[in-house]
Amino acid sequence: MLDYDREASRYDDTRGGVPRAIAAAAAVDRLLPAGTSVVLDLAGGTGIVSEQLAGPSRALVVLDRSHGMLRRAVERLPGRGVQADAARLPLADGCVDAVAMVWLLHLVDHPEQVLAEAVRVLTPGGTLVTTVDKRAAHGHPVDEHAGDSRPRVEATLRALGAEPAGSTTFAGVGQQGEPVYSLVAFRCGEGR
Repeated sequence: MLDYDREASRYDDTRGGVPRAIAAAAAVDRLLPAGTSVVLDLAGGTGIVSEQLAGPSRALVVLDRSHGMLRRAVERLPGRGVQADAARLPLADGCVDAVAMVWLLHLVDHPEQVLAEAVRVLTPGGTLVTTVDKRAAHGHPVDEHAGDSRPRVEATLRALGAEPAGSTTFAGVGQQGEPVYSLVAFRCGEGR
């Protein structure tokens, strides 16, 4: 696995930089309901996508396990960083309107636990947005057992009481081959 602390200083430059972040943030934004005011960027890395999602009426919190990545994130969004593991969020139940997870689930051993934690911290009616099937974006066959396999993610979220709320794609601008990434959104039930 990549040493994200060591990679933090050059991470964005080697992965499409600001153009890719703008494309990713615009795609996430398309899936968020109007009026979404508090967004948790789970495993938000350097905060490059969060910076693009933030706005006058939207607060972003970047959570990442890597100290090096989070240090870069708080340079972009001062006071908005939390160092923690995505599978054990140090946040209260129902405290955020949305959770964004861009390029996370393919990296974790227990994606169901990460998804359960994300759903736990959402307000009733809150929205979870995540990338799925990263391998397919790069021209590889979909791995049905991968942590970010769309069927696996959808089945887990439905079991957690969330319902589909849309999907979209975005180009990996600035990346070799310009992969096309897929995002899905789920809304948590009001009565959970």
